[in-house]
Amino acid sequence: MLEHLEIHDFALIDEVRVDFGAGFNVLTGETGAGKSIIIDAIGALLGNRVGAAEVRSGARTARVAGTFVLDAVRPALAEALDEIGANLDEENRLRLGREIAASGRTTARIQGRAVPVGALQQVAGLMVDIHGQGENLSLLRSRLQLDFLDRFAGLDGLRQQVRQTFRTLQHVQSELRHLRQDKRELAQRADLLAFQIQEIAEAGLQTGEEEALRNEYRRLRHSAELVDLTGSVLEILSDAPDPARTASDLLGEAVATLQRLTELDPETGPYLRVGQEISAQLEELVADVRRYAGSLEQEPNRLLVVEARLDVIESLQRKYGDSIGEVLAYADRAAAELEGIHSSEDRVDDLAAQERRLNGELAECAANLSRQRKGAVQDVVAAAHRELALLGMPHMSFDVAVTQEVVPHGLLVETEEGPQTLQCGPTGIDTVEFLISPNPGEPPKPLAAIASGGEASRLLLALKSALAHADETPVLVFDEIEIGVGGRSGAVLGEKMWNLIQSHQVICVTHLPQVAAYADHHYFIHKESADSRTITHVNVLAADQQVDELVAMSGAVGAAAERSIRDLLARAHDWKLQQGGALVEG
Repeated sequence: MLEHLEIHDFALIDEVRVDFGAGFNVLTGETGAGKSIIIDAIGALLGNRVGAAEVRSGARTARVAGTFVLDAVRPALAEALDEIGANLDEENRLRLGREIAASGRTTARIQGRAVPVGALQQVAGLMVDIHGQGENLSLLRSRLQLDFLDRFAGLDGLRQQVRQTFRTLQHVQSELRHLRQDKRELAQRADLLAFQIQEIAEAGLQTGEEEALRNEYRRLRHSAELVDLTGSVLEILSDAPDPARTASDLLGEAVATLQRLTELDPETGPYLRVGQEISAQLEELVADVRRYAGSLEQEPNRLLVVEARLDVIESLQRKYGDSIGEVLAYADRAAAELEGIHSSEDRVDDLAAQERRLNGELAECAANLSRQRKGAVQDVVAAAHRELALLGMPHMSFDVAVTQEVVPHGLLVETEEGPQTLQCGPTGIDTVEFLISPNPGEPPKPLAAIASGGEASRLLLALKSALAHADETPVLVFDEIEIGVGGRSGAVLGEKMWNLIQSHQVICVTHLPQVAAYADHHYFIHKESADSRTITHVNVLAADQQVDELVAMSGAVGAAAERSIRDLLARAHDWKLQQGGALVEG
């Protein structure tokens, strides 16, 4: 439900905050007080076209924000949020926002993050329907009319079966098209893959080989300098022409002297031990350097061999990957693709058999779904006609057209007229269109072609009532749909809208006290002038305040008018109790 609405500097509204309740919310007030502005503000949240005209005079930016709280997240809403990387908060709340600059530029927000207006429209369209000015009415969209019919008839399971079969068939057909491409192209691809696989195999690459080769290459390039350096080190340590000048001999003399020192003064023993350790380490160092010097002796052509091997590796990396591991991985993928090409003929036969089987399953399942849809039409029509009669439109005719389109290469389906090739999609072979005839004798027209206004909105209310359990939109907004309706029919309007609270939150702008009497929450919209500015306010009415407002709405005055309104409220209260409404206070 829409839990909280904030409006800042929008049209005549300076700043308004409204906390809506569950159930039936009614907004009333004098003409021009700003009721429609609040509906327009909700429309802005839905992504309706807005511009500089909506920014309050003297303000730089208009802002509208709405907080919705959901009992459950519908799959369609979860998918829409996932597409833009948004999520509900921990309390299942969703915050939508719209900002309009004085320049006319607008910013849409979901959970505080800027998003394209199209994303806001997609998400908000799943949250709110506005009835009254011919806009944001989900039932006017042909695609959603099919959804309503299927949910009304309880066909979700069968429809899901059609969708899954259709998607599987699409996957099979896509693979078939790929395998049936030009054989010359496949042959050329096979030759290329075979060459690439052989080229990599002949190289005999080993993981880690490149690093070892580059280390060896560096040693070979600097081998002369390395020999000179190791010779200098060995000469200093142990191979000098004058043995008395080598580090080993000098250290030996130092150790002998330390030994004599220790004999004379035992406290110098630690010095001797350190000298002996250094002498041992020096001997190890000399041995290690000699071994390293010996390893520098390589065959004369080894440098050329290493350079050639590195050239081979670098050439393969330029073609197939940045490392030996990536080159070998490419070879594995190429081998798998080549095997697929070689076995493609067998695969084509298997896929063709799958395609025939899936076509048959889809045709049977889609035909069954179509039959059940057509079978549910009369129930939908009868329910709609009952609601239309109760709303004072007994002569309006409603019907549902379930049609199919014959196409040259469609799905072969057995129909009442015989086998036909029909257009088929993930929802089956049917197109559903809601049709109406406002007056006897007039041909039925698509629901989307009806004129906007109170009559259209009452028709939508009738359909909403008839299809209430199939309508998943959580918030329904009705804007002055009582145009041309008298007091008696007004009470029926109130009853119908209140009944919708079993599966929706309802927000209604009305001028009829007979409608407002059914409110669970009554909001009074009024304006006042201050400092040459007109400001709109919204107040929640207590019981006595509601009586005063309904008397004012009736246009009557005096004690008799007040008694009449109290009787009206009592009848509405009793009626709601009879319906078992959980929101009715005792």
